[in-house]
Order: sequence, then C-alpha cells, then structure tokens
Amino acid sequence: MAGNERKELINSLAGIIGDQHVMDDAAVLDNYSRDMTAEPAHLPDVVAMPESAEEIQEILRLANKSKTPVVPFVTGTNMGGLTIPQRGGIVLDLKRMNRIIEVDEDNMYAVVE
Repeated sequence: MAGNERKELINSLAGIIGDQHVMDDAAVLDNYSRDMTAEPAHLPDVVAMPESAEEIQEILRLANKSKTPVVPFVTGTNMGGLTIPQRGGIVLDLKRMNRIIEVDEDNMYAVVE
C-alpha cells in the first residue's frame, strides 16, 4: 500500500476506533505478520482493535470501499496460517470484544463477542 493511501487508511480507522486502537509501528506489525506455523510472514499495513460490532461494520465498509484486505485475529494461536495477512491490509484484532451478550441455559448456548 502506498504511503499516502496508508496514512489515509490509518486516519480513517482512528476516526472510527480512536488513535490508541490503531497501530502501525514496525514491531507491532511484525508481531501480527505470522502465526504458530512455518508459513512465511507477511506484514499488515495496519492493526485495528475495535470494541463493538458497530465499529467492525464501519471498518469493513471502509475496507470494502478502498478494496483493502481484512484479516481477523483473535488469539494468535492459529495453526493453519489463516491469520497471516498475505496481501497486507488491515489485521482486525478482536481481543477488545469481550462482552457476554446472552446466555440461554435452557437451550445451552451463549452469544459472546
């Protein structure tokens, strides 16, 4: 991603989730470039950490409009190379999404973020 495109993406993401939840320094990007497999690392352009479904929706609208790849990331313990951002783009770290929405004991299910 070109420098100006990247800066614009970072600014747009910060407008959605706040500066403190958008990361682009080299050490952070390196941490999100690999998983626990031997698959080659690929750097994302930016890491975004939304807190709500609404923020994810806004981020995905932004990514769709600019045709920017999005890779979801939860714990980093993936064993299949699925969280490696093969084409750069946004790594969407979902660890801030930690609410319990509903627990239905009768039907034995829970809805969580």
